[in-house]
Amino acid sequence: IGLAVPIAFSAISCNIATGDAVLENAQWYHYILFLVLGYVVAITQLVPGLSATAILMMFGYFTPLVNSISVTYWGTNPSVFIIYACLAVGFIAGLLTVSKGMSKLLEKRRAPTFFTVAGMSLGSIITMFYNTDMLGVYSGWGVGFMWWELVLGIVLFIGGVAAAYFFVRYERKHSK
Repeated sequence: IGLAVPIAFSAISCNIATGDAVLENAQWYHYILFLVLGYVVAITQLVPGLSATAILMMFGYFTPLVNSISVTYWGTNPSVFIIYACLAVGFIAGLLTVSKGMSKLLEKRRAPTFFTVAGMSLGSIITMFYNTDMLGVYSGWGVGFMWWELVLGIVLFIGGVAAAYFFVRYERKHSK
């Protein structure tokens, strides 16, 4: 279940428009969406392995939110502060409720909670490669695609996995 949830959200979000227009022309229901999104981002701070960036990318709001942080943008669209406030309120509510819920789940159902968290962490890795922001990158591959970029990416990925493996092996060997 933990693995399926982020992947399902990612697949659904890729069929929905990104949040660019929402930040500039927000309707009342968008503010509720940002409350929920703030709540979900709070979960990423309490569950190891989940990334707030991955969640925001999955829903298509990472790039618009990052691009909205400028004095020029604030001058032309001051209503974005209401969106920031909704995110903050949702975040605080999420921290307060999810921390208590996680504590109770860990007390009563330790193993299923760990398996769910591990699944969500793995699913979050997949969402980093399959989201609305990355679909734009993938669609650009047909035009002017550079094979060396793909090869370099694969080599660096393999190098990162190998380095992580050796660091874990080194740490285990020296902790005994």
